[in-house]
Amino acid sequence: GLAPFDASRAGVFCGRDEELDALHDALQELRAGTAPRMLLLAGGSGSGKTSLAQAGLLPTLHAAGDWRVRTLRPTGDVSARLGAAIGEAPTDGTPLLVLVDPFESVFDLPPSARQRLVRALWRQASTPGGSVSVLLCLRIEYLGRCSELVVDDAGTRLDAVAFLESHQIILRDPSPRALRSMLMEPAARAGLELDPALAHKLANAVTGLQPPLPHLAAATARMWVARTG
Repeated sequence: GLAPFDASRAGVFCGRDEELDALHDALQELRAGTAPRMLLLAGGSGSGKTSLAQAGLLPTLHAAGDWRVRTLRPTGDVSARLGAAIGEAPTDGTPLLVLVDPFESVFDLPPSARQRLVRALWRQASTPGGSVSVLLCLRIEYLGRCSELVVDDAGTRLDAVAFLESHQIILRDPSPRALRSMLMEPAARAGLELDPALAHKLANAVTGLQPPLPHLAAATARMWVARTG
């Protein structure tokens, strides 16, 4: 269907190996360096940002066993949500990743709550030698609005890192080859076989549509409903 994949779908999350490696490597580099450990994953609506983070990155970090992960949805009582996410940061040196998704929801918060949240995230990410890293999933049309978010008393704005290549991953639409992988590999893992010619036809058909992933999901959902035998 059209819903994003979460960690329970990690076993059928396919076709994003390069993007997953880039995301993981960027986090590791920020963790090892001295710059603020804050990374933006930006892409268009329907590009698969949440699926890449939830079904790709988080299970990878869990499997490696060297990260703890928590998620934060910036809506409602953000103080309580923030406390649950970073209120008990590891003290044994184990790195903690806080995934904020969808980050663009901060712009719907009252100004005081918005500033409190982004300042707290920045403080955790910029503490020298700290254990907390922050991953912000953001619709790309909101990237420019990062300049509206002042993250410290010195007047630093979030775009101080948001526009740096080392602090951002831009998620592009998957290629036809990746789309075919998304179709065929989950089927194979379930012991099923999808006709390669059909996969090729579907991938090519949706490549010209924007964004392709929701169109592919809609097409395959209709195929499943219409199946016989």
